[in-house]
Amino acid sequence: MAETGKNKNRKEEKFKIVILNDQTYEEKFAFKIKRKFVIPGVILVFILMLSVSLLIISYTPLKLFIPGYADIENNTYVIKMNKYVEDLENQIASQDKYIEAIQHIMRGVEEATELESGHGKAARKTVQTDKKSKESKNNASVPAKSVSIRKNIGIQYLNAPLDGQIIHGADFKKGHYGIDIAGKKNSAIKAIMEGVVVFADYSIETGNTIALQHPNDMVSVYKHNDKLLKKTGTFVSAGEAIGIIGNTGTLTDGPHLHFELWYKSTPLNPADYIVF
Repeated sequence: MAETGKNKNRKEEKFKIVILNDQTYEEKFAFKIKRKFVIPGVILVFILMLSVSLLIISYTPLKLFIPGYADIENNTYVIKMNKYVEDLENQIASQDKYIEAIQHIMRGVEEATELESGHGKAARKTVQTDKKSKESKNNASVPAKSVSIRKNIGIQYLNAPLDGQIIHGADFKKGHYGIDIAGKKNSAIKAIMEGVVVFADYSIETGNTIALQHPNDMVSVYKHNDKLLKKTGTFVSAGEAIGIIGNTGTLTDGPHLHFELWYKSTPLNPADYIVF
């Protein structure tokens, strides 16, 4: 009985936890607890800490650092991002091939390219013609079938790119795929119709060059500009200024505009479609 009473008294013993000021020994905080509540108290604190830790891990990005943790939502997000990146890569590849085709046009290559698109992917198809049809197309002295092409394109009128005089006509046999127009100094170069700028940059041979993509597979190219007023990707209206007449590039012997008109990757004689 005496031993039991002694154990009971020990359980009823109280402990005091005190926090003191290190210099003045002033009591800042005190906490009393009985011996019998020490172990349950420690367990309770442990449970609380464990619960808080689990909540923090569950509702914060910390869970991503747990080895082997499989977050379904995060995996779904990664899959969507991978698909998005793949689509972007396809679009970039399509744009690269399109720009390559525009560059071929501006360099005046005889073998034109035609773009075909499908499900976000672009393919390039080489258009080849026999010798007889090529000679027919490249003969600048024969007027183009402007009425028929105008009907296919769906246009009735094209603005003149420059108020000036034609000094050199188109000669497809010699690789001159456009016309040269002389104009006054600082004259504005204007868009022949509405479209989007698909190329606006400098090249050694053609200087400051800008190309516009118009509806119905028509492209217009303006070379040797003193300066360009529009950037790639810009939408322009018919008659809007896109450059200033100049003499840039090596393939020029004086201030003028070299202007080209292409329909479905085939060069046209601008003089057959525009009144200068």
